[in-house]
Amino acid sequence: MNHLALLAGVPAVAMAMTGPADAFTYHPQGTTFVGGGPITVSDSFGNAVSCMGRYKLKTSNNAMNAKITKAAFFVGAGCTTLTANGLPWFLNATSTTTADIPMAFSGPVGPCGPGPVTVTLSGNTLSFGQTLNPGGCKVSGSITLNPTLTITNP
Repeated sequence: MNHLALLAGVPAVAMAMTGPADAFTYHPQGTTFVGGGPITVSDSFGNAVSCMGRYKLKTSNNAMNAKITKAAFFVGAGCTTLTANGLPWFLNATSTTTADIPMAFSGPVGPCGPGPVTVTLSGNTLSFGQTLNPGGCKVSGSITLNPTLTITNP
């Protein structure tokens, strides 16, 4: 019986030692943002599609999450057939200026992803550029948001 009491306390001690996770919040809360900007997606064979993208991003009413809910691509060969897969894409903040987004694409290039793409927030612009795995595709571009998104770590 003493062994059971000792074992029952182990998870509580382990949890107490790990500490709380960072709780980033997204502001303004309960807001729909519109955004746009250039994006280039290229596959591992060197085929590339360069487009303008239009996006919708939403923050939750409690400011605990932000997600890209819509993405459309235009202006350029192959852009209307480039598809953003797996929407919504939730932002996973890693600091007040960076977040990971699980981007995925199909169409004239790909399939690409879903893989975390690190975006950098500066002012009202999210910028990104890295290789998506699976697929080995490269994605780069930026999204200028209106209104301005702010990430905080209270």
